[in-house]
Amino acid sequence: MSHFSTIKTQLKEVEPLIKALNHFGYSINQEEKFVKGYKGQFTAVDISMNLPGDTKVG
Repeated sequence: MSHFSTIKTQLKEVEPLIKALNHFGYSINQEEKFVKGYKGQFTAVDISMNLPGDTKVG
């Protein structure tokens, strides 16, 4: 079942994260400001990552 989980984190620099995710083949989008989840709910994100299928992580 899909759901949103909020994890309190603090990243000082976003570039190392994006570089690592790109290295593993994930498509990163810094323009998309919301991701859609369970039952059509949206949540705001700074960056989003496309997973296989139509799944996104923000």
